[in-house]
Amino acid sequence: MTFPLRRIQMIGLCLLSLTSFSHAETGRHNLVYKDFALGIQFQYPDGYSVYKQGNDLFVSKSIKAEQSWVFLDRDRVSKLLSGKRAVSPETYFAHIRVTKGNFQTTNAEEEVFLTDGVSVISNLGRFRPQRANSVKTKTWSGYKTEVICSIFDPETGPHAAGGNCFWAIGSNNQTAFVIDTLGQESHLKVVDVIVKTIQITPQP
Repeated sequence: MTFPLRRIQMIGLCLLSLTSFSHAETGRHNLVYKDFALGIQFQYPDGYSVYKQGNDLFVSKSIKAEQSWVFLDRDRVSKLLSGKRAVSPETYFAHIRVTKGNFQTTNAEEEVFLTDGVSVISNLGRFRPQRANSVKTKTWSGYKTEVICSIFDPETGPHAAGGNCFWAIGSNNQTAFVIDTLGQESHLKVVDVIVKTIQITPQP
């Protein structure tokens, strides 16, 4: 099932708002995305846009307003074997799926992490599992990792293990989110800003 894509614009007193924020480390301005209906907010670099499609948020360069993303039937297999989602088109820099539940129920659905009896490790991607890093903030806790994943280069074609895909799951035991990228190095710079600033906020 797909949902109509709606580009987020700055509208006073609406449920969604964007503001400017100066990021000292990069010397660039970050923008703030707030979605009170989903109970989520985060910063992302200027020059990108946030697109909402149901409970999925996509951070991407400017695209056609009528475009939408479709997750393919082989999404689960693609994640386990290739380390990234099976989505068309592969144009987002970061994807955030917001859902209800805690870390355990969300991870059971997405199958991103597992435990080896000692630590939490990745369940996705090429070659050996990667150790996951624990994250704890004022509004959520969870795990994040990077896995070796397949990518497609317009000039050189597909590479089965040519990318690094980021994955994270966070929750406050009521609202949860899953963040992923599609393997390009530039994607990691965008998702780094998001993960450092994402918050779960009270819903009306």
